[in-house]
Amino acid sequence: MRKQHALHNESLCDHLLINGNYNDWVVTSAFYSALHFVYHELFPLVVANTTYLSFDDYYHTEIIGKNKRESKHRVTVDLVYYHLAPCYFAYKALFDMCMFARYNNYRTTPRKAKVAKSHLDVVKRQCPKQ
Repeated sequence: MRKQHALHNESLCDHLLINGNYNDWVVTSAFYSALHFVYHELFPLVVANTTYLSFDDYYHTEIIGKNKRESKHRVTVDLVYYHLAPCYFAYKALFDMCMFARYNNYRTTPRKAKVAKSHLDVVKRQCPKQ
């Protein structure tokens, strides 16, 4: 299901990139596509002899259950760092670009939109699980 969601978001990203009028949403859809590719690749995840079937299982047990206060996005960035290192830079860059585009300034240049798509391509290549 996660991979289908990733592909759906990627399709939107491609459509918006061609359109050229919504570069902030190119960045946003690229990031959320990458997020779903990463979740599909990571889970099920085994940590210290415990198998987590989904990100939500992991987050509620390892973060909320241990009274940690970290956002789901920050936890995902950390998981990518530790378990999918080859795409960490691209994923982290997408995360940062998305947070800026969504929350600080919706005006995103066409160049940044293309860079976001190239980062998504890197993440997708590093997440080949069918």
